[in-house]
Amino acid sequence: MPWRVAYFTKVTRYIEALSVDDEARVKQAIGFLESYGPFLRQPDVKKIAKVVKSEISEALVPIHEKLDEHSAKLDNHTASLMSIEATLEGYADMYKVNKDNIEELNQRVDEVEEQIGLTPRE
Repeated sequence: MPWRVAYFTKVTRYIEALSVDDEARVKQAIGFLESYGPFLRQPDVKKIAKVVKSEISEALVPIHEKLDEHSAKLDNHTASLMSIEATLEGYADMYKVNKDNIEELNQRVDEVEEQIGLTPRE
């Protein structure tokens, strides 16, 4: 069984290489794992999965922190946007009422101009 320990150590080193920014080492590690993957036993696979999962979790910590920051900013902006939306809806309602009033007034002015013989404005 010493070959299994050596093999697992080599596999672990390759997995650790996956977290390095060196693209060549990452490709080499992936190639090694793909070529020898079928020879792994279930307990080995679980150990490797545990190592990979911990590496990924560590790598995601800064991303989650940044996501939390962005979420907090969005929550702050949501209240402001809702206020702006309510104000715009009020202005839209006033515009509709004023538009109707202007159209009524224009119609009345057109009737008066027609009755007194003035040329309507264009």
